[in-house]
Amino acid sequence: MLDEGELHTILEQLANGRPVFHSEDDFKFALAQQIKVRFPNAQIRLEFPFRSKKTSSKANKTIKKKEDKYIDILVSFGNSLFPIELKYKTRTQNKEKILKLEYRNEEFELSEHGAQIENTYRFWRDVWRIENFIKEKSDSPKGFVIFLTNRLGYSENEGKHASDVEFRIHQGREVKKHILKWQKNTKTAKREEFSSSIPLNGQYKLDWKDFSNKFPNAPTRCGKFIYLLVEVNR
Repeated sequence: MLDEGELHTILEQLANGRPVFHSEDDFKFALAQQIKVRFPNAQIRLEFPFRSKKTSSKANKTIKKKEDKYIDILVSFGNSLFPIELKYKTRTQNKEKILKLEYRNEEFELSEHGAQIENTYRFWRDVWRIENFIKEKSDSPKGFVIFLTNRLGYSENEGKHASDVEFRIHQGREVKKHILKWQKNTKTAKREEFSSSIPLNGQYKLDWKDFSNKFPNAPTRCGKFIYLLVEVNR
């Protein structure tokens, strides 16, 4: 069965051959293949359709309108379902458009994703979606959210302003059952995609891990990749 320990092992094995990816879809497909290697009898679905039926609160009704329609990866063992949501956010040097890395004669052109505040919000929205999936699917005991990046600042609680403090994902942060909210007068909260608070029912302690560091010639703080893995339980 799939659990947090197994996923750490799978990610470690994946990093040995694929320390970097062209895109989030590339990461998604590679991870699905690695899961299949680890568990040959598992059934793997990509982009599994799902929209939460949970509408018990105003917050849920609002966020439901903006949630994605698909689960990135769904792993099945018989009748047991394990949903996985992914984020792959890259940075370049000095916010240039492209960062070029090379591995085993393959060139990778990574984009500057920026939008750190928005991306941490999207991470917690994924956690909310997985919480709802396992509540609504009686055959889903747990799920996972993975955030892979070469922007080390995500793990460092960086930021001059406190407007996004409840959505940060820095090392060691603990979140218990809570509604994540923007601080007052936050500009990001005025944009439709990010206007909702995010109600969480689980308890989470964030622990970043090294993924790969195979690009010694990369610009400073661009060549190392780290990941955050959260297990969501029923």
